[in-house]
Amino acid sequence: MSIPSADQSEILVLGVGNVLMQDEGIGVYLVRELQNRYEFTPAIEIVDGGTTGLGLLDHFENRTKVLIVDAVNVGQPPGNIVQLSNGEVKSQFEEKMSLHHLGLSDVLGVVELLGMKPPDIQLIGIQPHSMDVNFGLTSKLQARFNEYLEQILAQLNRWNITPTTVAAVENQT
Repeated sequence: MSIPSADQSEILVLGVGNVLMQDEGIGVYLVRELQNRYEFTPAIEIVDGGTTGLGLLDHFENRTKVLIVDAVNVGQPPGNIVQLSNGEVKSQFEEKMSLHHLGLSDVLGVVELLGMKPPDIQLIGIQPHSMDVNFGLTSKLQARFNEYLEQILAQLNRWNITPTTVAAVENQT
């Protein structure tokens, strides 16, 4: 394990998913929205993890809090948003929905084996409607997009992270 650099945040927001498979890409779309719309105080790292798998391992090092944003199959109606904490997160990925879940499950296992597991891991997920090969979200998930984004911001708020819209930041200069 390396020593954290002065500019590395202890908090990571990780969006995972495959944008080529409709709703499976929602985690990626959400973190892109966070990156484009907000700045955060204190600073956090926001990562588009895509379907990277074990390539995500380095992102977990020296973190105290990790928020994973993803489509999850929890057997609920499409568009339902769920939040899982710590041990519940790893068990969620034991049933694979897609190839990237295999990689994320492996990453979480290796992180634990190496003693790099953050004390607080949260997953905010949404039940997908379709994971067909196609670009863009289904209308069911598009309709819940802003509510899902608000859930993410609420979790960051619980961690004392304050968002400022980029437009508001630009107007102050």
